[in-house]
Amino acid sequence: MSKLDIAITPKENHGTINLELDKEEVVIFERAVKDSIKDSVIVNMANPEFQFSIAIESYFLWISDGAGAVMNTKDTHTICTLSSSSIKEIYGFIYGN
Repeated sequence: MSKLDIAITPKENHGTINLELDKEEVVIFERAVKDSIKDSVIVNMANPEFQFSIAIESYFLWISDGAGAVMNTKDTHTICTLSSSSIKEIYGFIYGN
């Protein structure tokens, strides 16, 4: 099994949730990052609800049932919009829908 860490930000005060995911579940997050589209605008984002890591890269995640974005924690000036299929998969994974 691969490991993917999903952390809830301190404002929620829940700490880090370490999940052991099967390969298909990890692929959901890998594909979401790979297929995301860089936005060229400067945005003022709310604090992210989630943070996840794949290998050595770490990402902030904003997700709702109709929108989603990721930001590499090493490049906080660039936001990437998730595809509609990735939004649906990640939202369903996190919220059990």
